[in-house]
Order: sequence, then structure tokens, then C-alpha cells
Amino acid sequence: MEPVFKNVIAVANDFSHESFTAIDHAAQFAQRDKDELLLIHVLDDKTLERLEKAHKTPEYIRSVLEVHCAKIREAYGIEARFVMPEGDIFTSIGETVKSEKAKLLVMGTHGIQSVGERVLGSWALRIVDSSPVAVMIVQNRGPREDGYKKVLIELDNSDQCKRLLPYAEQFYKLYNSELVMFEDYEEDEFIARQIALNKHFAEQWLKDRGVPYSVAIQRKGTAYFNDMAAYAAENDIDLIMLVSHKERGFVELISEPEQKVIYNKHEIPVLCMTAIQNHWMGNFIQEVQTWD
Repeated sequence: MEPVFKNVIAVANDFSHESFTAIDHAAQFAQRDKDELLLIHVLDDKTLERLEKAHKTPEYIRSVLEVHCAKIREAYGIEARFVMPEGDIFTSIGETVKSEKAKLLVMGTHGIQSVGERVLGSWALRIVDSSPVAVMIVQNRGPREDGYKKVLIELDNSDQCKRLLPYAEQFYKLYNSELVMFEDYEEDEFIARQIALNKHFAEQWLKDRGVPYSVAIQRKGTAYFNDMAAYAAENDIDLIMLVSHKERGFVELISEPEQKVIYNKHEIPVLCMTAIQNHWMGNFIQEVQTWD
């Protein structure tokens, strides 16, 4: 049976500083796991318009990407190539990740740029929603030389947070990461019971695979994602893992609580999965099996 994923790490690249930081994170990961790096540069309408004004063609971008891939091969000793799909970044990146069977997407972000983004959802989260795999979102903070030594994992009442576990296990295998599950504090008995069930499942799942972990609990009286970002900063966390929950009303569409973590002021990288089950997205069992 053909594997759901291949040994490919995809990187969204738009020549911004943040996208080159994303390359550094992706390349370090690829070195550890012997993966190929795939740069995705989308030729959207704005890019084509800028090329036309500069009297250049897409071949100019192709030549720049060839240089970058050569530098990646030399600096990191890994295979690197690129693709230049045409279309909308919010669909083209996810479609390319799907067709290439990449197992992880890494992208840089400079935060929310406009009021329109707040209403429609940030660019980063819209790409997360279209991706068939988890997306590591980085700002300007590069990777540590020894990798991601402390990883913080969302633990709430949603079944979707269980889908973070295969990625957590992979980081433990590659970096010997210290895993910390960040438990949602909840006084409502029904919700608290759901959290307890998810906690039991996660603990058993990790124990069965010999993966050590610890649990930290949200401080009473705080907002969950605010306290997650604060805990991460206070405890030298190198990577935060969470699920982008898309069951939102109008208020959530504007505020998107996950953004408190994704755009945290300490620029801690965030590995984010969508809660949406896209028609091509592997289920939890497939994700567990195909990362081994």
C-alpha cells in the first residue's frame, strides 16, 4: 500500500524574512529525520502583477529558487527542490502538500496585517485549515541548535487534541523532547469529565509507546490560550502544539483565541492542526501508523 506520507517537509516561501526562518526550522527537522525539503512558492495574482511591472517573468523567480535550493543543500546536506504552483495561496499550498504527500508544512508569519484578516481569519490559520497535515508556524525566532527540547501540548475537552499525539511522539524520538500536556482548567462537571477522558487516553497512549510526559494545569481565573502562551514563555518552551478549533461564532472569528498563542510575543514556534476533517485528510489511526 502506498504510504499516506512521504519523507518530505514542505516550506511555504514568499522571500520574506519569516519564510527564510521557516526554512531554517524545516531544514533542521529534515536533517534529523533524513527528509527532503520542498519549497512552495505560489504564483498568485499579486506576484504575477509585480513581475509584469518589473518586466520579469516567472523564470526570474525560478532562478532565485534554484539558488536557494543549492544553498540549502550545501548548508544542511539535505535534498531540496521547489515547486511554483499558480493560484490562491489559501488553496494552492494545501493542494501541493497533498499532491506531494508531505508529512509537515512549515511557514513563517508576520502576524495579522489588517482588520479584514481579523474578520476572515488570519492568513496563517486559513492555510492551516486547508492543509492535510500539521503546520509549524514560526515568526523571526530561529531553531535552537539542539532542537525542540521542551514541547507544550494542548489538552482540553475536544477529541481533536488527540491528533497531536503522533507529532508529539515524533519530536520525542527526534529530539528527546520533554513533553508537557497543558490541561484546561474547567469547573463545569461535564466539560471537566471530557477533559479527564482525553487526559486518560493521552497518558495511556504515550505510556504504551514509552514516551515520558508531565502535566501542567491552566491557572484558575485565566483564559486558556492566554495562560498557555504565558506558561510557555515562563518555562522555556521551544514548541507549542495546538488544534485550530473552527466551530466559531462572530466574536471568535474576530478574536480567534488561538492567535494569542500563534502570535505570541516571545515568538515561540507553534505546530497547529485544523479541527476540520478535509476529505483527503488521514484519520487519527493513519497519522499514528505512517509516522513510524
